Amino acid sequence: MIRKICIILRPDGVYELLNRDGLIALCEGSILDTFHLRHENIWPEIKGLPTENMEDPVLWYSGGLYHCVVNQWSARTAFYIISENGVDGWKLADGIAYSPLRDFIRYEDSDVVNRWNKIERPGVYLEEGVVKAMTFSVLDLPKEEDKGNDGHASKVIVVPFDGEALNRFAREQYYGKQNQKV
Repeated sequence: MIRKICIILRPDGVYELLNRDGLIALCEGSILDTFHLRHENIWPEIKGLPTENMEDPVLWYSGGLYHCVVNQWSARTAFYIISENGVDGWKLADGIAYSPLRDFIRYEDSDVVNRWNKIERPGVYLEEGVVKAMTFSVLDLPKEEDKGNDGHASKVIVVPFDGEALNRFAREQYYGKQNQKV
């Protein structure tokens, strides 16, 4: 069963599918053609990455590398992984991608922090191959406490993002500081 998937059109014209279980499949024709399995589960192959309760992977290509953010729902933490070919050789970047337990959404030129109890379902907005914003589904209290018409409905937020800085970080993380490819 294919659950919670992300599909991208790669720069080589091939469609790539990644699902919550770490399955990767490629399709060389129309997006309606057959996808061919390349990996059943990449999560265990990535040193340091949790392998259970993963969901909401978002995949994109930018700055010469493939990027993925995947959420571990049980820990309420998302991780950032990078690959040169988008199929194998994935590496876990230092730190975490995001967590509602950490203050990371700030208003520009301000110390005001936007806090959410639940942050999930990341999305990436690219312009000319560079991340300009990320979207998240957020909720200000635990899901089970959200009742109809109580003013706590989930929202989608758009967070501006410095994609060029992310590309530099990704190259450093993937190739090392001394061995960066340009």
